[in-house]
Amino acid sequence: MFSSADELAKKLRAARYIIDPATLDVVYLAARMHKPLLVEGPPGCGKTELAYAVAAAANTVVECLQCYVGITEEKVIGKFDESLQKLFLETQAANPDKDWNQIRNRVHTLDFFAEGPLLRALRYAARPCVLLVDELDKVDHNIARSELERMCSPLRLPGDFDLAQINWRPDYDPFFYHQLAHRARRMYLFRDEYIFDLEKAVVAETPQLGHATYVFAKPRSMESFLALYTRITKDDIRRNRDNACERLKFLGRVIHGTNPRA
Repeated sequence: MFSSADELAKKLRAARYIIDPATLDVVYLAARMHKPLLVEGPPGCGKTELAYAVAAAANTVVECLQCYVGITEEKVIGKFDESLQKLFLETQAANPDKDWNQIRNRVHTLDFFAEGPLLRALRYAARPCVLLVDELDKVDHNIARSELERMCSPLRLPGDFDLAQINWRPDYDPFFYHQLAHRARRMYLFRDEYIFDLEKAVVAETPQLGHATYVFAKPRSMESFLALYTRITKDDIRRNRDNACERLKFLGRVIHGTNPRA
């Protein structure tokens, strides 16, 4: 989508959106890794406008899913237009020689489906859109995977559709994630990991078994910390190359599982 962070910055400026270097890196990496991006902040700080600016920079469109308390699967994915299905069946009833198995299959295709924003976003094949999920904190987390699979099956969507792309829940024991997310002032996405800005520390958490939680002392400037962290690998920290531990104020790490990888 973007060949470099510099290209993204130029296109965002052309869309009249000014972005700081730390946020620019996060947006660029999320786009390259095809990962969701969680943006938090008070009303009017530019969260929604960021989605539209990125869409303009990528020469694509925004599909907006407005969340609210009590939102249902039908509002997210869509539903079959029963009146249109009924009308189609009535028009076919005059011809008894029709293949009714074929007709039954036809009325359960997307031709008779009123698409919700999630499904519309998935159907941008040539040029992916920007899916803006607004007011995510108001969602009732009772839209279970089984229910989504039930809704998606008639539409022939992939059976392994990743629910984590919707609700940002990692695919491992969520204890650390929930505890950190609850206490974090801000949360960043980088290198398939979450970086939590806590009151007295910074924590980098990779949501996979075998990966470690890295803990750092609270920096004076979170922007400076992120700029430095993006240039240093986990191996640099473990081996303290170029005084990486001292520069990042590394305190220690906690490994999940019995087969540590990082």
